[in-house]
Formats: sequence, structure tokens, C-alpha cells
Amino acid sequence: MKDRTAETWARVLEELGEGDRPGKLREYVDELSKWGERIHLTGREKMAEAIAAQISDSMIMLELAGEGPMVADIGTGAGFPGIVWKLARPEWSIVLFERKERLATFLERTTALLGLDKTEIRAEDASFSTEEGVFDIVTSKAAGRLDEILPIARRMLKEGGTYVTAKGEGWEEELGDDSGFTICRRIPLKASGGEAIALTPDP
Repeated sequence: MKDRTAETWARVLEELGEGDRPGKLREYVDELSKWGERIHLTGREKMAEAIAAQISDSMIMLELAGEGPMVADIGTGAGFPGIVWKLARPEWSIVLFERKERLATFLERTTALLGLDKTEIRAEDASFSTEEGVFDIVTSKAAGRLDEILPIARRMLKEGGTYVTAKGEGWEEELGDDSGFTICRRIPLKASGGEAIALTPDP
């Protein structure tokens, strides 16, 4: 398992390229490791494996995200995929929605530590936000069922925008026949299983 985690890190760091992005990713991982048990990320014995898988999944989801630059991450938790995307695409503007106070505090601290500009933390449930037609991309990872999140994504997205998510086996049942969205692309998740999926609202 250690070899698999090392391979995941090598691939992610290569994708981030040069400059300060790999260093900022390491700082982010350090904060996740310090806060992991407090924010219920995972148990200490599996911390490195879990963090590597989350970051790997986030980078694969990024492949589906298009050009941005306005992004909303619904129920971002510890910053997946939103903070990872921001490190990879520092020019993007990202709003991180997280209703749990402890996680929102972690996000505030971490984005300040990393010096991430054009990054806003909203300590609220995205379903109560007032944004309509603002974002090029809306994303979520492990934040709820598609039939609950897609109406929020539709309201937030600009015309021609994309919703990107990650789901485990059997996720199609959450989509239903009248979701109002069309699947435009899907990619297997190497680290954790499941798929990354991009969907666009129907006209």
C-alpha cells in the first residue's frame, strides 16, 4: 500500500509541474495531517493513504472541468476538490461552501496559510445561497446524492456550464430519468475506485 501511495504522490506532483505549487501542496498535506482526526478525515493509521487518494481523485476530476474560471465547490469538506483545484489552477476564482463550522475553520486557516487569493469560504449550506447563473463550474465530492445536488448546481451554473463530481458504484440510480442533466464525460478514479463524471444542464 505504501508503494501505491508513493506512486500516487509522484503522479500528482508531476501533474502540478514546477513553481510553488508542489510546495503549497505539501503544506496543505501537512495541515490535513495535523487536523485529520479533528475534522474526521480518517484514522491516523490510514491518513497518508486517504489524503493521497483524495488528492488523486481531485486531480482526475480537474480533467473534466474545462477552463473555469469561476468555480463553486459544494460541501467541500477539507477542500476536496476545491483547494486541490486552486493549487493546480491559481488563476481561477473558487468559492468553497462548507456548512460544518469546524471544517470551515480549517478551510479559513489553510487558505490563509497557503496564500490562496480569489478563494472565498462560505460557512453555509449551498442550498441557501443566492447565486444564480454565476459559475462556469460547480463541483462536489461526497457531498450528497445527485438528485439533491443537481438542482443547486443548475441554479448556480452559467449557461453552458458544467457540473463535475465523483461517485462510487451504482451512482446512475441517483440520476434518474428526469434529472435535467446530460452526462458528457466520465473517467475511472485510479486511487479510490468509482468514477469522475461531468454533466451539463439540458437546455
